[in-house]
Amino acid sequence: SSTYLIGAVTLGVSYSNTQYKASSFSLFKGKETFNSAGATASWQVNPALRVAAGYDYTAGTSIQGQSSPKYNQFNLSTFYFLSKRTALYGLVGYQKASGKTLDQYGNIVNATASIGDVANGISSAGDTQTLVRVGIRHTF
Repeated sequence: SSTYLIGAVTLGVSYSNTQYKASSFSLFKGKETFNSAGATASWQVNPALRVAAGYDYTAGTSIQGQSSPKYNQFNLSTFYFLSKRTALYGLVGYQKASGKTLDQYGNIVNATASIGDVANGISSAGDTQTLVRVGIRHTF
């Protein structure tokens, strides 16, 4: 990943390659590779307010001639700094999935949306998912 600062705006780009391979303890017996590319823009409106937007595109390898899984994700966020250590924040994420992928047993299934939310870790039952989060962050 790389970022570039232009005044109060930070632009970023990223790329990743992730490969899932079965282990001797895994129910998953296949292999899947995902390539992701993303772009972000963040604007420090004033010392107390920052807004940001991002887009990420992920494509997996095709499986037994089926259409490869694809994921389009859009994010918007804002931080309002109450002090150097405390901020209010809001985040909205939306993801749209398409194509086919493998389930945990290696069966070909429709790709489902799954916003990378470690706290909840819940995939959608369908091809879209929206995440809305608001909170307060305090660093020590």
